[in-house]
Amino acid sequence: MFEDTNERIECEVAFKRTKVTPLNLVWKKHTYKIEKVLLRWEEREGKELLRHFSVTDGANIFHIVFYPDSLVWKLLGIDTGD
Repeated sequence: MFEDTNERIECEVAFKRTKVTPLNLVWKKHTYKIEKVLLRWEEREGKELLRHFSVTDGANIFHIVFYPDSLVWKLLGIDTGD
């Protein structure tokens, strides 16, 4: 089941040259270890270039987005597979 959230999260990332890879995310005081990045894409919102990621912890699929102008990460939705 997909749940829309649009909530701020904390995200630990790795940088390799110009590529950002999420490693862990913290949502509602729970840390989820990201096993795999399924998709990544960019989208313009005005002048800001948002970086979207679809990631999995092996049990859930998360849609997260990075807002570089404010340095904020948000969880837009989660698919629990139910």
